[in-house]
Amino acid sequence: MSRRKIDSLRFAMGMLIYALVFLVLLFVGVRFFWAYMADYEASRPIHAIEAYIESFDSAHIRALAADTVAKRDAVLQSEEEANAAVETLFRETLSYAKKSTESTDRRMVYAISAGDRLLGTVELQKAEEGSFGRWYVTGESFDFSALFTSRTLTVPEGYTVLCNGHALDGAYVEDAAVKATSLADLYAEGYALPYLVRYRVEGILGDFTLSAAAPGGEAQEVPEEVETLPLTDTCTPAERERLLKFFNGFLPLYVQCLANSNHDAYGNYQRIKPYLLAGSSIDQRISNAIEGLYYSHSRGDVLHDEEYHVILKLDENEFLVDMSYKLD
Repeated sequence: MSRRKIDSLRFAMGMLIYALVFLVLLFVGVRFFWAYMADYEASRPIHAIEAYIESFDSAHIRALAADTVAKRDAVLQSEEEANAAVETLFRETLSYAKKSTESTDRRMVYAISAGDRLLGTVELQKAEEGSFGRWYVTGESFDFSALFTSRTLTVPEGYTVLCNGHALDGAYVEDAAVKATSLADLYAEGYALPYLVRYRVEGILGDFTLSAAAPGGEAQEVPEEVETLPLTDTCTPAERERLLKFFNGFLPLYVQCLANSNHDAYGNYQRIKPYLLAGSSIDQRISNAIEGLYYSHSRGDVLHDEEYHVILKLDENEFLVDMSYKLD
């Protein structure tokens, strides 16, 4: 073999060895680079916070809510019902946002929200493992007290109020002597008027329903926008029928007395007198007005839109009728 051929072979072998060494070094370098990038990526706190977002199972949520659930009204809401109300929040899409003012290179604080509702914060700390240390949860702070709801309901005396099916006792009465608005001017007159009772319910997590039942009646759910139930008749159907018959005779005569459209004030008084209790305030008022009515202008006397709101039996011989009407 000539010397030239031997030198060419040696050169080729050298280049092959060089190429193999280069490939090995390149492979090791690439592996090292990818490992470096993997460690860098794994060291970013975003992975820890996203893993945390996925950690909210029932056990985790109940642990976070334990202090809040303990403050509930245990009479009206069971522990299971309260926990279920809190867990409902986590059915919405959860999101996180870094709190820059509270975060550092080795400590991150994130706000956790469900929809538009802020649930709490979580703190991450970087492990002491060099520049690419992993992040771990080191603190959680959640407050579910905004879930506590309250409501008042004012009902006539003798009514039963129920919250989620539980009858409320005196512990939930906020005011046992609320004056009915429609009768406000009459309480000072000495009548034995009924009062309303205001109940307050609070300390329940999530929504709840209130129902009310009249004495001897069935409970009916009260819409959330309703705060007061009106007084209801306390007379018998027979008494109501008799009173309505009385008023159907009295009211047109009363309007005629006030209007004096026939210019017969004295005659009008005589016609209404059988309906009046002699010496009563209304009897005296109409009697005293007779002379003035002779000189006054007549007023509208077309009666319409009569509405009887409530008829209250104050005692065996005394009734109070709350009604309204219009005149043209």
